[in-house]
Amino acid sequence: ATADGNRSEAESAFSEASGHFERSQGLLSGFWNLPARLVPVVSHHLRAAQIATSEGANLSATAALATQTVDVDSITLVQGAVDLSSLDQLAPVLSQAENALAQATERIDLAQSPWLVGPLNQRLDELASELEAALPAASTAAIAIRELPAMLGGDGPVQWLVLTVTPAEARGLGGLVGNYLVVEASGGQLSIVGAGRNTDLNRLLTDSDPQLRASTQYVERWGASSPEVFFQDVGLSPDLPTVGAVAADLYEQATGLSIEGVVTLDPYAMQALLTLTGPVSAGGLRLDASNVVPYILVDQYNEFEGDEAGREAALGALVTAAFDALTGTSLPGPRALADALGPVVEQDRLGVWWKAGGPVAELTALTGLDNAFPLANGDDLIGLVHQNAGQNKIDVYLQRRWTYTAEVDDGSVSATLLAEFINDAPGTGLSAAVIGSNDQGFDFGTNVALVHVHTALDLVEARIDGQVVVPTRQAAFDGEAIGVTLEIPPGASVTLEVSLQGQVNGDYQLHLVQQPLVNPDTVSVDVTTDGEQSIFVVDEVLEQDLVLENGG
Repeated sequence: ATADGNRSEAESAFSEASGHFERSQGLLSGFWNLPARLVPVVSHHLRAAQIATSEGANLSATAALATQTVDVDSITLVQGAVDLSSLDQLAPVLSQAENALAQATERIDLAQSPWLVGPLNQRLDELASELEAALPAASTAAIAIRELPAMLGGDGPVQWLVLTVTPAEARGLGGLVGNYLVVEASGGQLSIVGAGRNTDLNRLLTDSDPQLRASTQYVERWGASSPEVFFQDVGLSPDLPTVGAVAADLYEQATGLSIEGVVTLDPYAMQALLTLTGPVSAGGLRLDASNVVPYILVDQYNEFEGDEAGREAALGALVTAAFDALTGTSLPGPRALADALGPVVEQDRLGVWWKAGGPVAELTALTGLDNAFPLANGDDLIGLVHQNAGQNKIDVYLQRRWTYTAEVDDGSVSATLLAEFINDAPGTGLSAAVIGSNDQGFDFGTNVALVHVHTALDLVEARIDGQVVVPTRQAAFDGEAIGVTLEIPPGASVTLEVSLQGQVNGDYQLHLVQQPLVNPDTVSVDVTTDGEQSIFVVDEVLEQDLVLENGG
């Protein structure tokens, strides 16, 4: 009932449940049960039931109060503003709910015992599982209510740098940075205070003699591409916390304006936003949820063939119009926002970075908005990340199909990645911006991809179409990035094979990392083990996991 927004029905049900639990608790705590406390085994059952009914009563009462007090759908953006006072009123109630769940989780864990009979033990296991699932959501809600005021300028104006990226020209984080906006939040009110193209920032950066201040790994891997001069390439890293810090710092060096947070979004995230705001128009063009993706990925280049200035002006006007609509209209509450934006968040097409870190960083991680590259931490990890090296928008036509095969024997892993890159682009008939190579000399329609295989294992051998090659090797996060460059003619495919070996700790867990591209990867995983061992495969983009018991 709560999930469906029926607060009255939910409050009534929670209150009734609390009453039932309290009566059961009273029966279990009566003086007539004193002898049972002295009987071995029986006392374990009595104690477990007392704890369960006590926590049930407390949780139900807390839930009834929260349902009565917290109207989630009242937290809305109205004409670009959020009422911060309403968030302050909700914070204590949500914190109380979080504390009640945390206490119940701890006490139910204490109540469980190997002495309990099957039916009671099963019910306690079920309750523990439900609490384990509910606590993260309650913690996320409590942190969000506490931290949103600061993110929305409750403690003074803050500036957000919004970067639109296009996976038509792939970068590690998803795509090349095209347009940017600066959104100021002050007292809950959002307004656009700056906008431009990557070329505008490039000119400002050139004039300011910027320094690339980033992690050692970022500088070593991407410093040669000069993102401090070519801002469009700031997203070469597949890790938003790294990219956000670099982007904010470069913008501050170029403009002198302090940036507290960075938002990245691609055309699919823009599509999701337009389902909320409705269509936008600018310069005679009209974008809505049905045409925004093809327009940004391909159509704009064909429409403005030979008129780059006109294309950039039109796209900039449309992006600004879309965010004007977002900040100048009324949006629904969190439930509807989650329904609209949830899929693109799960696919890492919408991300948020906050300079101060702390609880906000925890919040973005809990909600899947942090788009952080995962660490292996002693497990296995495989990721396929490529950069468009042809300076075109040809990745609209790229398909990637890959299989990861691993054999595990007492922690020793032998694995093979077999990845096929299929280029469906034509050699003629499309804009040079899409299938050309910006005077690099490649035939029209050729996809040039700088591919990095991220792994926690050691390289044995790499082959391209069966021929052994010597790839580049660089430290990346807590593993290694194995790099090769592929030239894929129009209508053709190229196959990359990488053999790996190494060790993992404990049960075999594989982190499967996918890059948010135009065309989702087709991925197969085949893991076999010697002996009885659990296998965990975790899809880092879709945040789903598969557990196979005893090999398979």
